[in-house]
Amino acid sequence: MTNFSLKPAGTPSSAPRQIVFGLIAVSLLVLAAITMRSHQLPFVVLLLGTAYAVGAVGSWRLAVNNGTASDVASDNGGAIAKNPQKNQEKVAVVKRDLDEAGKNKIRSLVKRNHELLVLYSLANVVASSLELREVLSVALDGVTKIFGARAGEIGIIGEPEETVVIYYRGASVLAKYHGPSAPRISRRLTSEVLKTGEPVIARLTAEDDARTDKDIRVKGISKVAVFPIKSKRRTLGTITLACASRCNLDKTDQELLMSIGTMIGSAIENSQLYQKLKRISDTDPVTGLYNHRFIIKRLNAEIRRASRYGHSVSVLMMDVDAFKEVNDIHGHMFGDTALKKIALATAAACRETDVIGRYGGDEFLMVLPETEIEAAVTVSNRIRRYIQSISLIPDGSDKLVAITASLGLAVYPVSGKNGTDLIIAADKNLYRSKRAGGNQLTSRKVA
Repeated sequence: MTNFSLKPAGTPSSAPRQIVFGLIAVSLLVLAAITMRSHQLPFVVLLLGTAYAVGAVGSWRLAVNNGTASDVASDNGGAIAKNPQKNQEKVAVVKRDLDEAGKNKIRSLVKRNHELLVLYSLANVVASSLELREVLSVALDGVTKIFGARAGEIGIIGEPEETVVIYYRGASVLAKYHGPSAPRISRRLTSEVLKTGEPVIARLTAEDDARTDKDIRVKGISKVAVFPIKSKRRTLGTITLACASRCNLDKTDQELLMSIGTMIGSAIENSQLYQKLKRISDTDPVTGLYNHRFIIKRLNAEIRRASRYGHSVSVLMMDVDAFKEVNDIHGHMFGDTALKKIALATAAACRETDVIGRYGGDEFLMVLPETEIEAAVTVSNRIRRYIQSISLIPDGSDKLVAITASLGLAVYPVSGKNGTDLIIAADKNLYRSKRAGGNQLTSRKVA
């Protein structure tokens, strides 16, 4: 049993402490007496209580310290003194446990710090970039590294449809894919999450493995975690992490992934809004083709590319024959309908790589990248035939309104070295076609 008896007052280790606590207690009592004369009774009670507590604590600490020292010396028979090795072993075990606990805490803090850095980086990208691919790449790279995944995937459904898939071997990128055709880790699980909007953590099945592209299979993947990417209204896509069997995601990890999914959802909505506004700003409202500003921008970009790689660029200027008469006789509403059908026919006649825009009024500009004069003539004649086949009948009439178009051709670098020169050359040939009776192509001074 522990002995709490005090040492003699003269003991060197206890005397200074007794003096200190005694002086503090006496000082508080004197201050209480002085304060009592000013009739501040509550404060007096407080000081007296404090003085008593100081004295009591001082006595208790001295008793405990002295008693503990006596215990070390006696220890109810000196058990510790008799077994110093056993005592050292116990101390070593406690120290080892504390060291391991400290290391675990440090590892946890490092992980959380890394998570905060990823969230900070992602927040910066989301705030500063409207390019969806950049946001997805930063997010996917961060989450795969945080959770030690062997592979990661972010898939977006709808418009714009985009998928980024990254496979790792250790810390090195094994394969990276972009676009809607990118391979998927588990279409079964992603479909389930898109349907329910809830995360799923499951093991890969033989069916999943069979559907994974052989070139991108990574050894050691057995567990897959799929989390939704959400906006306020709907589920926009999924985050998928492919892990080894020992990969565990605790509640905090899952909450982090849900937060990242929400951030990506906001980025997707911002990107979609940006793309929508961009399309509106680049599009002619009547025909749905590119407007004057954008088609000129694309023309100059294609010329720069052609100059760099030594390619040709063909430019077609087109004007609808007698379109003023169509407007004057049948009205501007009918004229707008005619322009829409002409735009559709022109787009159908052009190739996928060609760029079409409304230059102004009833004039259209076509940019044909990497196209020599022979191929440009073929495209322009097809455009004329498609426009001639348009059926336009005004309301209240059974008479068909015939539509034809005249075209002028210019080719970089023969007809001009820049966009302005090419447009001037193509426009001159266009008016040669109109003066010659219309519904034809002129390519003079091109060959």
